[in-house]
Amino acid sequence: MIEPQPPIAAVPIEKNSESAETSTALSFAEFDFETISQTIVKLTDLEFKADSELNFGGQDLSIVPNFYLHSEASPILFAAWESLVKIVAHLLSPASGWSSDLLRTPDNIATYVTEEACEVLDAIESQILSENLEVRSKTQLNTKAPSYVLIKELIPRLLWYIARTSDDLIRLLTGVEARVFQLEKGWIKGMLRLTAILTLDNIAAPWSIDLATNQPPRSRLNSESLIQWNDCYYAQSPIESEKLLQQFLKRIVEVNPEIITFTEASNIDFLEPGKDWQSGKIQLCLDLEFIPDTETNIITPTGKPNEIPNNSRINILEFAAGFETDLDSDNYSQYRPVSGLQFKITNPENIELYYLTTVQEQLANFIDELLNVDLTNIQDGQSNELEVLIFDFPDPNLDDDLEELEDENETNNLADKTSDLKNENLVLSVVTSACEVAKRFQQSMELSEVNARSPQMLMADLALKLLWDIIRSSYEVMKILGGVQAQVLQPGGDWQTGTLCLVAILQVNAGHSRCNIDVVTGQLRNSNTKLLVSKAIATSQESDLCKYPVEIGSLAKRIIRKLRESSPEIALWMDGMEVELRSATASSADLLQTNWQSGVIKLSIGFELLEKDSIYI
Repeated sequence: MIEPQPPIAAVPIEKNSESAETSTALSFAEFDFETISQTIVKLTDLEFKADSELNFGGQDLSIVPNFYLHSEASPILFAAWESLVKIVAHLLSPASGWSSDLLRTPDNIATYVTEEACEVLDAIESQILSENLEVRSKTQLNTKAPSYVLIKELIPRLLWYIARTSDDLIRLLTGVEARVFQLEKGWIKGMLRLTAILTLDNIAAPWSIDLATNQPPRSRLNSESLIQWNDCYYAQSPIESEKLLQQFLKRIVEVNPEIITFTEASNIDFLEPGKDWQSGKIQLCLDLEFIPDTETNIITPTGKPNEIPNNSRINILEFAAGFETDLDSDNYSQYRPVSGLQFKITNPENIELYYLTTVQEQLANFIDELLNVDLTNIQDGQSNELEVLIFDFPDPNLDDDLEELEDENETNNLADKTSDLKNENLVLSVVTSACEVAKRFQQSMELSEVNARSPQMLMADLALKLLWDIIRSSYEVMKILGGVQAQVLQPGGDWQTGTLCLVAILQVNAGHSRCNIDVVTGQLRNSNTKLLVSKAIATSQESDLCKYPVEIGSLAKRIIRKLRESSPEIALWMDGMEVELRSATASSADLLQTNWQSGVIKLSIGFELLEKDSIYI
């Protein structure tokens, strides 16, 4: 659990101390999150634009792509995409002969694969125009966006946009092991964390808040500090922190164009409890926080970094529910990670299906982004619908009223979007998407075709990937995964009040060895964990999924159905996958043998109610 930070003195805007490690963003003289969270914000810029007669995005705004590429994608499209992914995977691998002086970023990689990227874009254009891709549409949005929002409601929404961008970012939000080079200190290892900082620029009471901790930003890296993080292709070679942040911000805006409203400072009026209306600017910024290990852990040329204790990490779902899971409760075994568990898929049919699912799912994600509204050319007065997207956008993945496009004009709108597919930005976008999937196979692309399609994976990486898939599927699903205050009535019992949580568990069976891994925490759960029965009734004013009383079984089925649709990989693991498993470290040797053994991994979904005395507030 993150301890509250002591009050800190306010500092002028953009003023940093001489020491980058101790610099502090602007904040209240005495930081009061409760007051900040209850502050009402009125987005005056967007309210002005709402009066404009210009129609931003037209009907395209209502298009919610949902692709089933296993049967729908043409052989030409998949072949072009697979070829690009394989080349990118080779360029990302140590065997590529890539110059150590050149960063392996999508920008640099794009120089070598422009022709292949254009072939993918040509195939997508052809497929859209021939209507071979299944595109579904919902009713045109006609609800006027609210002009007001509470800061406490804005915080989780903004963090969700960041977390859903990529699994790299969700890792970085929680903290990752990395090394940093700083002048006069050399290379130091420690925990690197991405901080999402919401800043209010106001003369009377400026403040700045780390959205994941609900505290003032504690420290920041000098913009010229070098970062090396081996698990991220942006930072496999040392890169300046400022350039790394620029890459992340660019990717976030590409995936979530509506967030540009906040990444570029917006004028607001705000009403703080006990005060009159004031004016200011609000902006979302990214920064990096680095927590060094002890002085004895300074990295030498031959030194190897030690694992950072998991209890130093931040639970990505804290911001959604305002609490941390109690890892000392009876639901969990002794607190320890399962990072030493490895597995590989063995069934030939499953190997092929897993490979196709992974490659094609990323292709579907890219096409989804491609059909999003392009915000690079927004004119004044055209951004009203951004407010709809952020504050009042119906959840497409939990809307059962989807209908196939029938109107010829809507189809023509899709065709218009393909008229300039091969511009530089789109080439870079398709290469970036190829990098996302290629990094999962890059270590084995030099091996046989079968091994390349079934790389050895860590159980912890699988859990994090599935967590990301669940989080990005829906904002409402993310909220209930983190926990919402609710009332539950179980058959034969009385009404109970507590925190209702969606539970995702990886069930691992290998011979006589069995264990349950919590996808959210990455920790072992006891096999006798008590989940809510399907006939229990739940209701919560904090979740649109159960604002009115609903049976737990019905709610679970609805979420499972939509998770299967939004992520084919989740569907594979829900059905169960035959694998071989082993323990690669001594710390996990009591869970599994060190030699490979046959087993099954299956993802299950349920609900639990954490009563107040089992939660850290």
